[in-house]
Amino acid sequence: MPNRELIQTMNALLQLHDSLWSVTEKKTEILQKGDTEALQQLLKEEDKHVRAIEKVERKRQQLVRDLVPEHGTSSFDDCLAYVSIADKEKMLAIREQLAGKLLQIKERNVLNQELLNQSLHFVHLSMNMLRPKEEATTYGPQKGKKPQQQNGQGFFQAKV
Repeated sequence: MPNRELIQTMNALLQLHDSLWSVTEKKTEILQKGDTEALQQLLKEEDKHVRAIEKVERKRQQLVRDLVPEHGTSSFDDCLAYVSIADKEKMLAIREQLAGKLLQIKERNVLNQELLNQSLHFVHLSMNMLRPKEEATTYGPQKGKKPQQQNGQGFFQAKV
């Protein structure tokens, strides 16, 4: 029964997204602490989650195509016409949960990006404070200083 398999696949997607949510929460904590080594390990874990989600999503898309008799571009909404009312309700409920979880993940990723940008800004600021200021290498007066004026005398003191 492709209906049941599709529901199981959607449940698997929901579980994977729940797991990805916990990874994004951990990422926020790590970014706040500034632990780069832990962040690198977490990024590897996050990449594994994303790959697993992509794999299950491809399976879900194939099940949708198999469920719809016309093998064109079948969407999730197209397959709802070919399932029972009970299965349709289950699928719609899971889709709603998935949409909510995706929104949570997206919002948390925006927060994580802001934290990362702030950290990067702090690093650049710190680096600029540690670098020595460059001195002007011109022969003219320095910026911000007025040239010294001599009392009525020109550049050359010559008697004519």
